[in-house]
Amino acid sequence: MSTEILKITKIHGHCRTQIPKEVAEKLGIKDGDKLKWILNSSGKIYVERVETPFTQSGPRYGRR
Repeated sequence: MSTEILKITKIHGHCRTQIPKEVAEKLGIKDGDKLKWILNSSGKIYVERVETPFTQSGPRYGRR
């Protein structure tokens, strides 16, 4: 896995930050998506988009 710094952001009130547009596009993050924040033992943070039944590809269930 290669590492690339795409952007540096600032923490605002209530520990908020903005996801850079470039990162959101690469991860496929859209308004309303949920993110999973992962902290490993060496102190590195990883962010992943949470796949929900509505964002996963494949057969759809429920009403049509």
